[in-house]
Amino acid sequence: MNGNEKSHVCTRRVSRSKGSRSVTRSSFTPLDHIRSAWNQLKFGWCIHLWPNFDRNGFIYLLGRSYFASTPGNLRTIPKDIILDGNFSDFAADFASRLWFTYRDNFPPILRNPSSSSTNSVPHSLHSRRSVSCDCESVQAEVDLLNFPSTANGKSSHTISLSSHHIGSPPANILDSYIPLSMQTSDCGWGCMFRCGQMLLAQALVVHFLGRNWRLTKSQRDSDFNLQIIRWFNDSWSPFSPLSLHRLVQVSGRKPGEFCGPASVCAAILRVMAMGSALDNRLNQVQVYLARDRIIYREEIMDLARGSHTLNRCQPKLHFTDHTALHRSQTNETNDSHSFGPAAVLLLIPLMFGKEDRINQRYIEVVLRLFSDPAFVGLIGGRKKHSGYYIGCQNNLLIYLDPHFTQPTQRLNSPKFSVDSWYCPIPKTMNAANLDPSCAIGFYCRTRGELSDLIDRLPTIMSLSGYHQTESTESRPATCIVEVISLDETKS
Repeated sequence: MNGNEKSHVCTRRVSRSKGSRSVTRSSFTPLDHIRSAWNQLKFGWCIHLWPNFDRNGFIYLLGRSYFASTPGNLRTIPKDIILDGNFSDFAADFASRLWFTYRDNFPPILRNPSSSSTNSVPHSLHSRRSVSCDCESVQAEVDLLNFPSTANGKSSHTISLSSHHIGSPPANILDSYIPLSMQTSDCGWGCMFRCGQMLLAQALVVHFLGRNWRLTKSQRDSDFNLQIIRWFNDSWSPFSPLSLHRLVQVSGRKPGEFCGPASVCAAILRVMAMGSALDNRLNQVQVYLARDRIIYREEIMDLARGSHTLNRCQPKLHFTDHTALHRSQTNETNDSHSFGPAAVLLLIPLMFGKEDRINQRYIEVVLRLFSDPAFVGLIGGRKKHSGYYIGCQNNLLIYLDPHFTQPTQRLNSPKFSVDSWYCPIPKTMNAANLDPSCAIGFYCRTRGELSDLIDRLPTIMSLSGYHQTESTESRPATCIVEVISLDETKS
């Protein structure tokens, strides 16, 4: 931004809307009130200035490229560069990305003291047992749900579900309240979950609305835009299968504990597997998790094809997981499971170094990602201060920041305001300050797009010194992500 240009300031302040419903606080301890007041002071204000972008440079945002200038100031663009617009087009694109932030006064997320293994990924992720949500916890908080009820006051969804949680929240959840045993806000601890929601939401927006969808006056209240937001609403409602509540429930973490990128990716896979039982439309997107940077070509292509063989010969050490494994377990008598062709969301947790900040040699790899057409974002950031990174200019990363508290909204009407789910002004951070622990996502609508992605992925995710003609011995040190055949694991 030039010095003579006026700075655009966006200031937001948390306000208690009529649509938000608070939980009775008569039994809360003084420590609860102190913590709530501190979180409101720390995260209750959001003052943004437009970053100083280089007006003679290019901006890359989720596979799109923009020239950071107005049409009247465009210089001669090299013929080999294809642009998708100018700075105004970039601003409109950024402002159309869903923004999930801290919320307060949502239905409680109970800390179940009887639950075990809360500090690790749930056992069913490793055993690949069927995944589903806790129906009892839904019924326990029926008076706090944020979804439309039928005429007789009962939910139209009757689903037989189970959970990896041994115990369930009691029906009189507020009467049995133990201080600090439940959370009605994710202030201070839910940022990585919110970033995971933003990455997943971007994949769903591209799938259902298209990459060219923009938040215009005519489109902001479109039915499917509202539907996607409703899927992520903070409640136990069966109409919100991708809520913070369900992500926390399947993550293996206690409410109030910080969660890393790899654990959030595993939670995203599980809630998408759960969500298909609550909304069939979520079956259209399958999630593939490459836990150890290894992708099995046949396995991920089968996922896009819509078929999965349960008894496929797999190596003893298998480093991937995907939604079809969990969905197919609901009928264990079949050796195969068919669900029709589907889009694929590929999630890859990564470590770009061993220090507090990213190893400098990997910065070029990170910056390269934002120009890939299949890329849907990076979740990570600084230690315990996560962000959703969707673009870059030179060495500046462009991201959405979840560290802002807003009241929970009740979405029990066909139409509602979407203003609190969008942020018009980006934040930037130097790529050198990125924490080495992160996760990246790619979305492919068709098998052709997926095949193209896995063909170019080893090159995208490699250091500049790597060439395809080099010996295979050099690949582990230079190629960050590997695509291999299952046949290679048999030798």
